[in-house]
Amino acid sequence: MNMAALKLKEETLGTHLKRKREESGISIQELSEKTRIRSYYLESIEKGEYHRLPCLPYSRGFVRAYAAYVGVDEDAAATHFIIEAGLEAEVGMIPETGMQSEANSESK
Repeated sequence: MNMAALKLKEETLGTHLKRKREESGISIQELSEKTRIRSYYLESIEKGEYHRLPCLPYSRGFVRAYAAYVGVDEDAAATHFIIEAGLEAEVGMIPETGMQSEANSESK
């Protein structure tokens, strides 16, 4: 996943997606109908209220579908979602720590 592809500056992912949606003249209702995602979930993404979303596979899919519909890089949006939601460990995005590296080298 390419973090550089999505330049958020000082925006959150949700703010960025909402701005792109509004710039395109797309309503939440239209986005909901076209992506088949409840408006409640779309609004939760825009507000960064990720705790209101369903399990990770669905949530990541919702973010990807939203991003694609408004013309934002899906992979980058999914990566930003994982990071903002604090789910890096759940998807294996946490880099090895020094202790893990030392343990791995000792076992060889």
